Amino acid sequence: MPFPLGAKECSALFAVPPFREIIMKRLLIAAAVLVGAASYAQEEYTTAVDAGKEADLVLTPSEETQATLFYEGNFNGVNGLASERNTQVSDARTYDDFCIPSGATWHVTGIFGEFLANAVWTMAHWEIRSGVAVGTGGTLVVDCPGSGADRVATGRSGFGFIEYRGTATADFTLGPGPVCYHMTVAPIGDGNGRAFVSTTSGAQGVNPLINGNSFFDSVFFQVSWGRTSDQLGAGTWDFAYGLMGTSSNDNATN
Repeated sequence: MPFPLGAKECSALFAVPPFREIIMKRLLIAAAVLVGAASYAQEEYTTAVDAGKEADLVLTPSEETQATLFYEGNFNGVNGLASERNTQVSDARTYDDFCIPSGATWHVTGIFGEFLANAVWTMAHWEIRSGVAVGTGGTLVVDCPGSGADRVATGRSGFGFIEYRGTATADFTLGPGPVCYHMTVAPIGDGNGRAFVSTTSGAQGVNPLINGNSFFDSVFFQVSWGRTSDQLGAGTWDFAYGLMGTSSNDNATN
């Protein structure tokens, strides 16, 4: 079975003890209980359209110029879904899938997402998982609960939010392909604001996988591994996530 190597920024989880995720979920439940009443009083929403306001969309296209292995594509102006921690929402994560081409092995040095946001962050939570499906998070392959992350405006905006890219450093290996995974990135805020990962249709993408095979998991919103369409409505929902690094056979690098 393919597995990650390295992960110097955070420990690679070659074998994830079941109690680790149980304990983390219980801690998140406790946090949600403490802040839940106040947060729900503010009518927090899972989507950018509902949480934001009517405003002109700015959809300036941008191309990837770094060694990008995967990029699902630019914001398409349709919506965004909560993927954030310690903002006005204690915890919400949106997952989307990517596939490694046959024969390729990817060494990942950066992991990123693009967010419609007014939250401020210097760190992010990220994960790579296999076997994600409705009702299950599958197997946690590698993660970092608190990696340093930047916050750089993309030049796009929508629904009263500016879009920012948040990139965290990483050091792990996936493959060889063909193999598929799910990923998430969730900026870690200072208790204020919101962050919604932007929807995309694959424009300007690198190896985009536009198939709607995406999931939402949140203790705060009381959703356990549901389809993103449960939050956004019927449609094919994919999100502006990406991975930077190198491919062993250069199949997927710019």
